Amino acid sequence: MGIKPPPRLVALDTQVFDSYNFNYHSKVFRTLVTLAQQDKIRLLLTSVTLHEIRAHITEGAELTSKAINYAVNDLNKKRFKAQGDTKRVKISANSDLLYEFKKKVKRLAPTFEQINQDLLDQFEALLQELDFEIIEVDKVSAAEVFGNYFSGTPPFDEGKKKYEFPDAFALLALQKEAKDRNRIIYIVSGDLDWKKFCSSSKDLSLVEKLDE
Repeated sequence: MGIKPPPRLVALDTQVFDSYNFNYHSKVFRTLVTLAQQDKIRLLLTSVTLHEIRAHITEGAELTSKAINYAVNDLNKKRFKAQGDTKRVKISANSDLLYEFKKKVKRLAPTFEQINQDLLDQFEALLQELDFEIIEVDKVSAAEVFGNYFSGTPPFDEGKKKYEFPDAFALLALQKEAKDRNRIIYIVSGDLDWKKFCSSSKDLSLVEKLDE
């Protein structure tokens, strides 16, 4: 019986979760879970990436809540206009049936807190299935990050440099982890700046999509 090879080290960028709309029931995420549970891959997430993912979830929950509230408030208008129609009607506003419908919709509409907690719980459940490792970024040299910032080294780019600091810390932390383990880390990201950084590193290999 041959020696079992070590699991491949795989790190995910926040962009991956955004691109699949946080749908953990999708085929790609279910395949990821299967590979992790079969010990074929070992998932790594930096502390910065975890923070970003949760922030994106909360931002999406807030936008969803606002859309729901807008729709509910729209039901309270005295005049209604069918989609594609230019005329507004008032007579339906006097309907007792419609009044009861409005009350039920308003009562059933979830709050921002409920939506946010539900989405965060789904994410935490996925992490439990993946049995991932957290890669802390506190060992990354701030001097190195600022050196890359001033020299324009990826992931820093013209016009959006200040927004790339989290990515810089995440990438340097993963690169250091790869060096410490003497292993290649496969990074999944469709972000062009992540691609540029990985192309100049012998310790990181970039894959643009989970299903590649």
